[in-house]
Amino acid sequence: MAAFILIPEVAAEMALSAGADIEGAIADVEGGVADAEGAAADVEGVIADIEGGVADVEGGLSDVEGLVNIIETMLGYLLVITIILTLMVTVAELFTNLRTGINQHVYCASSEFNGGFDNSLFITGVLAECSWDKFVKFWNGDCTRYYLTDMIFGLLYGIIIELPIVLINAIFGIDLQPVVNFFYEAVIIPINEFIYAISGFYIIKWSDPVIQKCFRCKGTYNVSGQSIMLDKPMNEWMRLYKCSGNQMKQGFIRFLETVIPSNKWTSWLNGDNLSGGDWDPPFF
Repeated sequence: MAAFILIPEVAAEMALSAGADIEGAIADVEGGVADAEGAAADVEGVIADIEGGVADVEGGLSDVEGLVNIIETMLGYLLVITIILTLMVTVAELFTNLRTGINQHVYCASSEFNGGFDNSLFITGVLAECSWDKFVKFWNGDCTRYYLTDMIFGLLYGIIIELPIVLINAIFGIDLQPVVNFFYEAVIIPINEFIYAISGFYIIKWSDPVIQKCFRCKGTYNVSGQSIMLDKPMNEWMRLYKCSGNQMKQGFIRFLETVIPSNKWTSWLNGDNLSGGDWDPPFF
């Protein structure tokens, strides 16, 4: 009876021992799992450290790229500034050449026009003074007879010789003026010189004192600071208007060719033909 009572107790103890073993095994498994989880956590920490290192590297590369971008931007600005300064210097130089060419040629053209204008004023002054002098000498009798004689003979020459020559040339197409000139040179002048040699008087012109007093005009002209006395008949003074007029005309045309854009501006921009007296290239 006692044996039967002990058997259940032993069975209970064995059951408790088996349960404790199972709990220990479970605890061991749980410890292994915990160890595995710890190892996994360590691996994750290493991976996190690696990722942090990669992030640091990427941050460093980003900083380098930012620095490179800044350098490239600065170099771009420097290049643009250099190009702008170069263009400004080039444009300034070009416009300096153009301004120099225009200024010098305007000055030269203006000087030429002013020279012709001054010459015209000078001629006008000489003719006005001379005309008044000859007018006074006509009315006071000093030159009256010479003027009247020239007018009469000039009128007769025009009616008797000049008018028939013009009419014959107009009607028949025959020019007799060379014949008249030949007769004058071959006959009249030799006779005039012969009479002057004998008597001291000319038959086809007045004496030198009469010519100086009644038919010539004097004027003092300044050339490069020197005074030059010009003594000419009034008709020769009148011819000088042609020279002064051409001088004014040429100066005015050259002034227009200077201020109007043309081939000359292109040449001046290139630094060529800048001298005021150099009128190349042509305007057109």
